[in-house]
Amino acid sequence: VQMARYLGCSVVGVASSAKKLLVERLGAHHVDYAEFLNQSVNQSIEVTREVAREIIGPVDAIVDAAGGDSLRILAGLAPEGEIRSAADPALASELGGRGIQRRRTREVFAELADLVAAGAVTPVINNQFSFDHAADAVKDVETGHSLGKTVVRL
Repeated sequence: VQMARYLGCSVVGVASSAKKLLVERLGAHHVDYAEFLNQSVNQSIEVTREVAREIIGPVDAIVDAAGGDSLRILAGLAPEGEIRSAADPALASELGGRGIQRRRTREVFAELADLVAAGAVTPVINNQFSFDHAADAVKDVETGHSLGKTVVRL
């Protein structure tokens, strides 16, 4: 969200109501996925996609971190080929997009550090653990419901 905002994009964050304040604090317009995703249990993907289109409207691109049915539903909101997914590259490809390839290089980390130093992006820290409690940190991350990064202090 922060990188997209830094690049001048308007951002819609589809997330649970529990993440509303975080999504808005990061600069995105929050849409509670329960408004349309929970309807997919009783409706087809196409019907649910139409509900999402009414709530969100068309978008220029989708950057996905959830995959599965949520990506399948939201894919119809973006133009052909404008889907990227970190969570489900195979589905993104099936839908005409592609996966996100992470570049973990010294140059990329230096760029990111410069953006943090300049205040353009701010790391969101959810929890901190001492090294003695690293196993608890792993459990925290594995819940999949974190509202930010988990830090292990040495």
